Amino acid sequence: LREHLTVLLTALEAGRKSDRSDSARLLGSFIPACPSLVAPFGPPILQALIPKLSDSNKRASADCFKALGLLVARGGAGAGFSREDEGEVMRELIAAIEDRGSRRRRFEAAVALSRITRGAG
Repeated sequence: LREHLTVLLTALEAGRKSDRSDSARLLGSFIPACPSLVAPFGPPILQALIPKLSDSNKRASADCFKALGLLVARGGAGAGFSREDEGEVMRELIAAIEDRGSRRRRFEAAVALSRITRGAG
């Protein structure tokens, strides 16, 4: 499973548009299914997801928001957010919620925002 996780992260960071979307979607399934395995990899997963929140592929971006929300919901404060990460994620969340071009991206961003605020306590 760890190998599969590293393959997903590699495809998310360096894959084609369709690979990024598929990797983010699979990561979104992987996080709630294997929380104990994912927990130590929270910061690297977060660092792979954050740049893809603004991906030009709206589907990939929506899948990244979903995975981010699940990661924060499962990992809470241990997900590896730094101050810079928080600011960047919030900017991307607001931009996605205001995006009229993708209904799914808006929805996933709103759900991620909800999970992040619940996880913050």
